[in-house]
Formats: sequence, C-alpha cells, structure tokens
Amino acid sequence: MAKKRVKNNKVSNTTDSKTILLKWASKILFVILVLLCLFIIYYIISVKVYRNTGYKYRPFISMHSISSQSMEPNYNINDVVIDYIEKNPKNIKVGDVITFLPSNFNDNSITMTHRVVEVVEIDNIYYYKTKGDNNLEADEFLVSYDNVLGKVLFKIPYVGKLQFLL
Repeated sequence: MAKKRVKNNKVSNTTDSKTILLKWASKILFVILVLLCLFIIYYIISVKVYRNTGYKYRPFISMHSISSQSMEPNYNINDVVIDYIEKNPKNIKVGDVITFLPSNFNDNSITMTHRVVEVVEIDNIYYYKTKGDNNLEADEFLVSYDNVLGKVLFKIPYVGKLQFLL
C-alpha cells in the first residue's frame, strides 16, 4: 500500500501516475506475450497435424504469411494474416479477403490470399473469382469453396519473418 504524506494540509500518495502507468503497461505487455506464446504453440501443433494428415486438415484459425506483392498496399510481404474457417459459403462476399489453395497449382503447400471480386454459384457449389489488390486483372481461375482455407480476420505486420524462422 502506498504511503500517504500530508503537505500543506493535503493528503497525497507517494505513488505517482507514472509508476501506475508503468505497472499497467507491464501487465498489458505480459498478457500480450502470453497470448503470442499460446498462439505460436497452437500454430506449431497445427503444422504438425497438417503434415501428418495432409492438405484436407482445416484448423478453425490459421495463419499464413504474405510472400508476394500482389496484395500491396493493404497486405505487404512478411505480413501474417489470421484466417478463420467460414462454415457457410454464402457468408463469403465480394470484398472479403480469403486464403485458398489454388486449383491450378500441383503443390498443395502453396496458398494464396486475394480479395473476392465475384461470387458464382454453379449446381449449389460456390466459386469465387479473386484478384490481388495490386494486380491489374482478376485471377484466371475460380476458387471453389472446398479450396478456401479461411477468411482473413486481421493481419499482423512483419511477423512472417518469425513464422519462416519457426
């Protein structure tokens, strides 16, 4: 408990506002670090499960690094996007940013993050026309809902370097 002093008939705390501010800042920083550690542990476990089960594994929350300039200036190289699984394909709308496995690549480890510019429904299956924000034209292929890994929730700038290190 802080000591109280009487000066000129006024009671004042010896703990000043800077000390209180520093205590709160350190508590907030600690909580952020704990959350970051938990998320990194979740990420490492997800990667191990993905390697064991193949590309059909879809965690509810995933993170993907941006590795090209196609989404600049909104998403830069080495930004990390946090995605969540959108369970209803109708909820992916024009303007949403999604991460997906492009069907025209043979490598299932390559993901793309682009903005939806058109939604197409064919025989009750949803497809999305996508485009990088920095690209002049839309992608040549449609993305089926089955290839969508997630809808972008938010980004963390420059954390991709740490992700590549892990």
